Amino acid sequence: MISNEEYRCVELEERLNFLLPRLVVWPDGTTYQVKELIDNIESLKIYMYPHDHNPPHFHVISKNKEIDAVFDFSSGTVTKGNVDFKNEKKIRFYYEQHRQAFFDAWDRLKK
Repeated sequence: MISNEEYRCVELEERLNFLLPRLVVWPDGTTYQVKELIDNIESLKIYMYPHDHNPPHFHVISKNKEIDAVFDFSSGTVTKGNVDFKNEKKIRFYYEQHRQAFFDAWDRLKK
């Protein structure tokens, strides 16, 4: 049987998870926000971070960590990091095909 105090803690945790789905709270009270996986392109993972700085951008990291780059929304080009030509072309093509979804995700994560 769950006590009233335990029930209130569970209820509070559920509310916080609903309101702050990308917020993680460690037992010591430390909090951090988790990046959101937008999609995978083969071995590449596309991420955005909640409340990230402007200008709008996304992060791409390869499974083996050889690619770790930031792409700008306005041009779809690399602004920071390293990526080979073949993968940059693949990422830019993907971005052009899904541009609106990127902007929608950016807007959602900024809230």
